[in-house]
Amino acid sequence: MKIKHLLLVTLLGLSLGLSAQTYSFNQSPIVYTDLVGSTSLNNGITWDDPGYTIPIGFDFEFFDTLINTIYIIDWGYGTELSADPAVLNTDFLLIPYGSDIIDRGYDTVLDVPTSTSISNISYLLSGNPGSQILKIEWNNVGFYGELFDDAISSDFVNFQLWLYEGSNNIEIHFGPNSVTQPNLSYDGSTGTHIALYPTFDFYNDAVLAPASVLTGSAATPTMSQVLDSYSDYLNGTIPANVSFNFVKLLSSNESTAKKNLDITVFPNPADQSFNLTINEKNLNIETLIVMDSRGKKMREISYTGKAIDISELSSGAYFVELITNTGQRATRKLIKE
Repeated sequence: MKIKHLLLVTLLGLSLGLSAQTYSFNQSPIVYTDLVGSTSLNNGITWDDPGYTIPIGFDFEFFDTLINTIYIIDWGYGTELSADPAVLNTDFLLIPYGSDIIDRGYDTVLDVPTSTSISNISYLLSGNPGSQILKIEWNNVGFYGELFDDAISSDFVNFQLWLYEGSNNIEIHFGPNSVTQPNLSYDGSTGTHIALYPTFDFYNDAVLAPASVLTGSAATPTMSQVLDSYSDYLNGTIPANVSFNFVKLLSSNESTAKKNLDITVFPNPADQSFNLTINEKNLNIETLIVMDSRGKKMREISYTGKAIDISELSSGAYFVELITNTGQRATRKLIKE
């Protein structure tokens, strides 16, 4: 007998209120590619409700929690992640794809793991120190409800979770999929559940602080702050080659720290290109990220001291994030004429 979440709606008292938003949300088109050279977590063994340990490789801040290890918890559906592998306490909960997924090679009759996996879960640390990305991939995964129905797995999805060093941004990349029996694959819901919970009581299945949850159309969702658990589902199947991006907003202390670096973007406004100056001892700019006004990454380059060409960008407001050789970051606003 497979134990499931209660999926209760646990409303808290109104006295809690809604806190200031920690993340903004946007989506962008991508060309989805499978990870190459990643480390497998299941190592060819079939899985259902797996529990895995993933070293992040750097300090990552989720809401106000600083972590360097994250766990896929076996209490969940195969994608719930937290810093508490035992899920006996109160901790955060990150859900990039809240449907009951399963290895498409899993034998639901025997209900025991075998060495016939066709749904790999893996991770890869990429980039240079100071601007690394942890990428976790769920490759060719099926759905428990659809597989259990007739022991045939026809529906499948591919997706990746990216965690960014320094900015603490979160991206969910979606690849090829086919969901022809949504009632089975989504367990009677309208779609999957995607949410960031800052504080979750695992013992009582209760949300203890406002969560950032995606709602509405799976093709064009919006983000809301809610005080309930697993009550919001997207409508439909998320299309392939799209990225859902959660951009971490700066606290007042972080904003002040970034502004203290003496870095200038000029000319500003700029037409075809811009330059940088840094008046800080023993500091050099190594990486430059150009983002649009909503925090969507447009370009990331290694800075060589030469002018940065922006002739292909449309007129408007942009942000330029600068990363130094010591990992310090500064953000400057840029107007493109």
